[in-house]
Amino acid sequence: MERQFETRFGLKPKWSIDCPGRVNLIGEHIDYHGYSVLPMALEVKTTLLIAPLETPEIRFENVNESFVPHTEAIPSNWDKQTKPQWFHYLLAGWAEMISDLKATQKGFAVLMDSSVPPSAGLSSSSSLVCASALATLTVETDGKPWSVMDKVKLAELCMHAEQRIGTAGGGMDQASECLSKKGSALHISFNPLRTESVSLPADCMFVVADSKEMKNKAASNEYNTRVVEGRLSTIMLAKSLGLENWKQMRRLIHVQDESGLSLEELIEKCNVLPEHLSAAEAKAVMEDQDVFTADTRDNSSFTIRSRALHVYSEAHRVDLFKQACRANNISEMARLMNESHESCSKAHECSSPKLDELVTALRAEGALGARLTGAGWGGCAVALFRADHLAKGDFPSHLNILFHSKPSEGISMTQL
Repeated sequence: MERQFETRFGLKPKWSIDCPGRVNLIGEHIDYHGYSVLPMALEVKTTLLIAPLETPEIRFENVNESFVPHTEAIPSNWDKQTKPQWFHYLLAGWAEMISDLKATQKGFAVLMDSSVPPSAGLSSSSSLVCASALATLTVETDGKPWSVMDKVKLAELCMHAEQRIGTAGGGMDQASECLSKKGSALHISFNPLRTESVSLPADCMFVVADSKEMKNKAASNEYNTRVVEGRLSTIMLAKSLGLENWKQMRRLIHVQDESGLSLEELIEKCNVLPEHLSAAEAKAVMEDQDVFTADTRDNSSFTIRSRALHVYSEAHRVDLFKQACRANNISEMARLMNESHESCSKAHECSSPKLDELVTALRAEGALGARLTGAGWGGCAVALFRADHLAKGDFPSHLNILFHSKPSEGISMTQL
């Protein structure tokens, strides 16, 4: 890769940025409601080689020559892109960092490579955004990024950066990719951002398999529709419980905080919610509030009760999964993963026929538990096996196993 950099740009790279992908073990579509999640960083990663330029430009190139190079003249006022190309993810991280630093926009060259499968639910897009933000910080500080910003601040900044490419996420991807420690999964809580390393049982192994169905969540509105449906269910549930400040609520955790109810109690309270709302009914519920994203304003209907049930039950499963890890209770971990997939598939409707088939096939092959991972609508499944399973032979080819991975280190910068 260093040789390619020299050939393309006519100078040697000065720094290397590595940012892993991540697999979410449990806790899907709940981070943007403020609930904790439990991912682990992967050994597959995005790598950026960078070097300062004397010219007023940022030059983006990709090892994969099917991605067209891009040159961004600076100073640039680039802000947002809702139908992103590959380099827009890099610009998103750059723009957020420049805004935070109030920096002067130094020119630099970037060569990107990635072993994180794209659109597979392994957070390849966040890996690009985080890597670019750290690359920008490295250039602006002349190789001393951690002298002005720690990894917690970097993760928080990157949460906002990804909104520049149209996804209203909650921060799990960026936190896991920036803050993970080698050998442990990461329990992530939000508002404020807090992390706790979670040791996994030594006799378990996680395998990631590809459904071969790709979905770019930034190029469709299914993901943002779930965000909006969660906001609507928050308002309706808060109203039904007589919470006075319902107009300020947008996340289901706000209902729990204000009501003092347990997750189990809130699951029961969801029965008062309607299953569906028409667009007109949704607008009436909001009164003078606006919870829509730009790409959901024309939706004809919204699902309410099932979405809230998924969020509260999934949040409860995360708590139970962490307890099971600490108790080395692999059977309980597997049960919770299976329940999670059922909820994602039926209640949150973020699975797909191919993903459901893959999960079933993994269980038939000996997985104790298996579930979709990532936003869904295609992408990957993660499966829990006993660690000695590989000794029984290779997995059948139809399972499309990408890798089995140990928990990896978060984002890093190396001077070359």
